[in-house]
Amino acid sequence: MTAMDSLPVSPAVSGIGPSLHRSLSDLHRVQRRAIRTRFPLAPLAAPKAEMLRLVRQHDRIALDEAVDLLALDPNTVSTVVDDLVREGFLVRVHDFDDRCVMRLRLASKGRARLGAWRDQGGHILDDALACLSDQERSALVRALPALAHLADALEHLE
Repeated sequence: MTAMDSLPVSPAVSGIGPSLHRSLSDLHRVQRRAIRTRFPLAPLAAPKAEMLRLVRQHDRIALDEAVDLLALDPNTVSTVVDDLVREGFLVRVHDFDDRCVMRLRLASKGRARLGAWRDQGGHILDDALACLSDQERSALVRALPALAHLADALEHLE
């Protein structure tokens, strides 16, 4: 049982999870498809993209820390990292204090790839948002803080 289990759930909110999951999944899927259509590079596999985003957020992260944060099998993370290093997206560097520990950093190719993907995603969303009414865009803007809090709550679920 988590701390969130003891919180009362409003009847108006109960059952929204499946609908929200479906909507967010649909949004993510069509956005990825649109980016792939406009973005000339081959898409990265989801675990590789997730690892690049993690290293961007946690520069100089150690492999064991990445395993913990991604909640994946250590062999899986190691394989993904090996692939990304071989492809030139990540570099391994020695820890400042313990030369036996290797840490991960984005290579310039990894930074460029994430930046281009983020820029394309932003442009595509801007194009789609232009098709919505002012009221719909305002509703989305108002929902942004709640979505950020939801992501934080999901991050802390055990």
